[in-house]
Amino acid sequence: MKQLIFARTWVAVFRHVALAFCASGWLLGPVSVSHAQSEVDVVIVVGAGGTDEYAAAFSEWAERWEKVATEAQANVTRIGPVVSRESESVDSESTESESTESESTESGEAAPADRELLLESLEQLKADSGQAPLWLVLIGHGTFQQEQAKFNLRGPDLSAAEFAKVLEGAARPLVIVNAASSSGPFLAALSGENRVVVTATRSGEEQNFARFGDYLSRAIGDRSADLDHDASVSILEAFLAASHQTQQFYEREGRLATEHALLDDNGDGKGTPADFFRGMRVVGQPAGEAEPDGPFAAGLSLLATEEELALTAEQRERIAEIEQSVRELRGRKSELDEDAYYAELEPLMVELAKLCEQGDQPQQ
Repeated sequence: MKQLIFARTWVAVFRHVALAFCASGWLLGPVSVSHAQSEVDVVIVVGAGGTDEYAAAFSEWAERWEKVATEAQANVTRIGPVVSRESESVDSESTESESTESESTESGEAAPADRELLLESLEQLKADSGQAPLWLVLIGHGTFQQEQAKFNLRGPDLSAAEFAKVLEGAARPLVIVNAASSSGPFLAALSGENRVVVTATRSGEEQNFARFGDYLSRAIGDRSADLDHDASVSILEAFLAASHQTQQFYEREGRLATEHALLDDNGDGKGTPADFFRGMRVVGQPAGEAEPDGPFAAGLSLLATEEELALTAEQRERIAEIEQSVRELRGRKSELDEDAYYAELEPLMVELAKLCEQGDQPQQ
């Protein structure tokens, strides 16, 4: 029972094992790339910088996201200012930013404000009923006043409540990253089923410049952040790497940490910090009856492997379901004897291998 042997040996990295079947000698012919990844949409929003240094830094972070999204064959929409020069060191702790008026067109007419362009893009893209995710990445400053959190744009800003309203009823999976200061309230406002929400801070009161966005923009395309060794970096893995690097920055500089990132993917709006994880596993216990986050985010990668691209959307969806079943099974491992545990694990691993084999068949 080759699959069972693999399952016993590599249960901690079961996804890597399943994908390995796709590239193994079992399959005939080259790996074929489907069109499914081109259905992924990535909206990258760069907010008002306030200073040249911040503007340059935000533009650089956005360029990293855009590079990874382009390599992933995703449809990229970028909104906000573009700074061509290299970014300078950002050392200030202030996040006050002054929203500028919309730029003018060559004809002298006012160009649409970034707020208008963003709302229009999200309204159109959220209507897609497919299973390809919509990624929304907010890079910039945030504010929190009178219990209202906002993301600072050129021109009028957008509040967490306004983002929630425009994304209401979205049929497709959503990955929402708010890398701004004071972004914590966005987590509760945007949390929901079939969504991953990442914020740079845990509350609106964390108003100092947030460095988490810098590290996250690096991690999303960095193979060294691949904790489960499946050749792709999930949003969970990028979140964990960026959180760790942010913490290291404050320790290295001898500063009190003024940002604490959170991730929510179970729809309860509470979020889980990175220090609740050991590797990919949740070891911390949320307060009360809250459930830990992570399983859904672990299955969403922007830069897919060739093996994943060879699968149809339906096959990838089924793989995600199996992965979740395996995670739940691992959570019950202490309740089962060894034979019962592997008896449940084996058919899941075998189905994963078969799905990969099906994905290698030429698309009609």
